[in-house]
Amino acid sequence: MFKLLILLFTIFFSSNFYTPINALNSDFSKTIIKSNDITIIEKDLLKTEETKLSEEQAKFATEERNITNKLNSIQSEFSKIDEKLKTASESEKEFLVKFITLLNEKKQTLLSQLESLKEIVTTIEQNIKNLKIIITYKETPKEAKQSSSYSWKEFQEASKDLYTKKTELTSLQDKIKTLEKQQETELKFLESNNLQKQTQEDKLKQVEEEIGKGIREQIKINERALLKEEIILLSEIDISYKLKIKKLKELVILKNSDLQILTLEIEKKSEEIKEIEKNLIPTAEDVNIAQQEWSLESQKSQIAKDSWEEKKNPIKKEIEELKKKIDSLNSDLSKTKDQAEQIYQESLLLKYQTEIDKHNNYLKIIDYEKSRLDLNVTAKKLQHDSIKAYYQSNLENSLIKPWLESFKNQKDIILVQITELDRKINEEINTQTETIRKIDQVKAKIEELQLKKTGLFRNKTKFFEDSIINYNDAKINLITIKDSRAFAIINDQKNTAEEIKNTIDFTKKQLQTKNISENIWKRSPKSITLSDLLKAIKDAESFLIKLFWDTQSYLNPYIIVTNIKNLNLPNYFGLLIFAIFFILFMFFTKKILLLIQNIVSENIKISKHNQNIVYLLISISTFLEFSLNNFKLLFSWFFIYCHILFDFRYIFSSIEFLATPYLIAVFYIATIPIWIYLSGKLLATAKMLNEKLSYLFFAEKTESKFIFLVASILYSTATLIPLRQAFLNYIDMPSSFPNVMSAAYSLILVVMILLFFGKEDVLTLIPSQGPIFSWLTKKIEKYYYPVFISFMGLLILSNPYIGYSNMAWYLAFAIPVSMSIIYGALIAHSYIRKWSSTFFLKEENDEIVNKFEQAKVYYGFFIILTFLALSFIAFFFITRIWQLNYTVASLFSDLSKRWVIPISPTANLGILELITLISFIISGFIIS
Repeated sequence: MFKLLILLFTIFFSSNFYTPINALNSDFSKTIIKSNDITIIEKDLLKTEETKLSEEQAKFATEERNITNKLNSIQSEFSKIDEKLKTASESEKEFLVKFITLLNEKKQTLLSQLESLKEIVTTIEQNIKNLKIIITYKETPKEAKQSSSYSWKEFQEASKDLYTKKTELTSLQDKIKTLEKQQETELKFLESNNLQKQTQEDKLKQVEEEIGKGIREQIKINERALLKEEIILLSEIDISYKLKIKKLKELVILKNSDLQILTLEIEKKSEEIKEIEKNLIPTAEDVNIAQQEWSLESQKSQIAKDSWEEKKNPIKKEIEELKKKIDSLNSDLSKTKDQAEQIYQESLLLKYQTEIDKHNNYLKIIDYEKSRLDLNVTAKKLQHDSIKAYYQSNLENSLIKPWLESFKNQKDIILVQITELDRKINEEINTQTETIRKIDQVKAKIEELQLKKTGLFRNKTKFFEDSIINYNDAKINLITIKDSRAFAIINDQKNTAEEIKNTIDFTKKQLQTKNISENIWKRSPKSITLSDLLKAIKDAESFLIKLFWDTQSYLNPYIIVTNIKNLNLPNYFGLLIFAIFFILFMFFTKKILLLIQNIVSENIKISKHNQNIVYLLISISTFLEFSLNNFKLLFSWFFIYCHILFDFRYIFSSIEFLATPYLIAVFYIATIPIWIYLSGKLLATAKMLNEKLSYLFFAEKTESKFIFLVASILYSTATLIPLRQAFLNYIDMPSSFPNVMSAAYSLILVVMILLFFGKEDVLTLIPSQGPIFSWLTKKIEKYYYPVFISFMGLLILSNPYIGYSNMAWYLAFAIPVSMSIIYGALIAHSYIRKWSSTFFLKEENDEIVNKFEQAKVYYGFFIILTFLALSFIAFFFITRIWQLNYTVASLFSDLSKRWVIPISPTANLGILELITLISFIISGFIIS
């Protein structure tokens, strides 16, 4: 068992797929360096490439001289051979011609070597340029242009550019694979060349041995010379193959650097598109342009479809005529006895049949073309719908849901079309394969006929020639089918359909994000932003400064005397009326309060036996006493406030000439210390009343807490409300300061009211009997404060001045449901653990033992797997609740690409790698 685990670990850590774990130690230092300099790898590569370039340039200069000398030597050899050919015998000419052939091949090989050397230098130079571009790009990345809004046209252009770059990326990756395959092919050629060279060397040894033994025939001498030259040629070919392989390796490096640049450009373009998506605001003009494009495409499509439809009828007639000819020919074929004539009739039958196939293929192409036109119209319609949906969703949020439903239906339709197109693509592949097979059969038939030319068709040349013509026509028909553009049209349709699907996905995603933003993140109109808060502070400062300087002006003795001089008789009369009303109202109000107090005192004596009424009357008496003790201050403030409240009209119009913004603001500012003083007195009275009534309102233990909370409410009221009113009456300009004051006051009220209810107060409201209430009591005792803080947070968020009421309601639903799902998953897992243990384990002599070999290990793995499965299910339910909309594919993509630890340029370590490692271990136990 131990050995098997060691073997599995060895396989695991040595495999290419798990190089992240192997690379952890070796690349750790590189990772640290990389964190300090993101271009360290590219800079090292640049130095390496520059060194390599110097070496290759020097090598090229040397090799160029050598190859030039060899080519000159070959040229002189050609001159000598030309002279020899003039006087050579037939056998010598044959030898010299072979020698010339070898020299020509050698010359071409040397030229090929020179070309490869040049290309190697050029490729390295280009790669150095690419590395410099990459380093510059990484060190000084160009900032994408930013704008507060983008048009749909800009989005389309950016999307097309990204699509083009991604297509180029795929093409480049294919080229790299092709180059790597070419390397493998060249290596095979090199091995084959080495084998051939070895064979020729063996032959040369054999010939030299024969010559050494005295066989000095001219044939042997010539053979030796040819073998030596051929070995030299094979050596040069060997060098040529090695240079080609080297060139291909350099090309792979160059293409990889091209790939890196393209990847960086794609990343930049993707970021640009994300920025555009955030601020994409189509206009009514965009909608109109899209409508026009859709209409124009529909018209063009209809004209083109009508044109294609017109071409079908003549083709169908031809097919009918060909079918009649086939029927007639089949009838004749059954009567024909002559074999040559039968072969001719069969060739003619095949010709007609392939013509029918060709016509049917063309009809199919017409249908494909019409489908492509329909798909183009669908693309334009979708473009219009996307722009219109975006535009309308900016105007009214309620229109998002109908559009989402519409796009869902459109996606279902396009997915069906993509499936159908995939089926057609497979059909076309099968058709192509079958057509190629038929072409091969026709070729075989022609070859077979050629063999029968002198036999079966000896005296029947006409049948032979016509049969050959028919088979060639059939072959041409089949080649026409094979080379038809049906496959290209379907592929084009598939690409268009994929683009439509991507557009639908993008639009849906944006609308869903917008819907979430509107339904959850959208703030109320009253909400205060950070800029409002900062502006409110500045406005408050301006208000106090203005009030300060105006106070100096109003208190100036000269201005006071001037104002008194400017008073007229109606003003003095108004002041007199104000004074008379003040004295009369004050006198009668006090008398009424004293009368009420006497009545209450008498009722207290009468109602001694009714405790509730007595408590109520004592409370009224205490507050009447408080009012009478502070009567002058309370009445004076209230009398002036009534004038302001009724806007100095009706019976309060006597001092209207004094109703200036400054004096009203001063009244409200003066209200602050008055209310603070009265609040202190009121708190003292309330505390005395509570003690007098044996702590009826607040328990003795919690009295100080409640007094503090009431004091907080009273003092905040005494400060914030008058200050807000002073600002509103004095500053005649729009400002967020009053809203900030209202927000602060409402938040203080919410917090203070919540703090009135402690854990003990909530527990006293729950009955003590019953298992449910007992369970609830325990949970409240354990989780009261976290729930209380969360509830307070939700109430604060829902405050209209904070403005996140939608989010508060959403969180109030999402958090409990998510917690319930997690709790339910844990409960389900605990039951699984409990029930599954009986399958794996049993109890013997008060000990837990295995029911079978390694049962505890399997039990452990089973528990881990069930936990992962339940976590996976809970994760998907929770993501749906939080509107993250994860799919299996997107989760796998994030686990393998985003949620990983990069430990080398080509390797990552993440959850999937750990899961795979665990799977290997489990496999080891199962195999053992």
